[in-house]
Amino acid sequence: PVVEQLRTIIPPGYTMPISLPLYKIHISALELNKYIYNTLRRNGVDTVGHALELNKKTLLSFRMFGKKSYIHLQNALLRFLDGLGAGGHAQKDF
Repeated sequence: PVVEQLRTIIPPGYTMPISLPLYKIHISALELNKYIYNTLRRNGVDTVGHALELNKKTLLSFRMFGKKSYIHLQNALLRFLDGLGAGGHAQKDF
């Protein structure tokens, strides 16, 4: 799943616990470009949690969703999770 791949690129010292409310947040909160947003929606991906659960192979199997789209999605998820740091989601361990 994407969440496992994100764990490999998150800098050391950061944690990324995923909570149930996070899973229910609509993907529009990721501020994706329209192309990627529409591709995800067309394939039934409506929440951040669903996007995190999909593996790279599944995402790349979506029509017109290539490596650049995958990288953009990963970066958007990282930015989003980093923005939730105050809420205990992607916060720095001191």
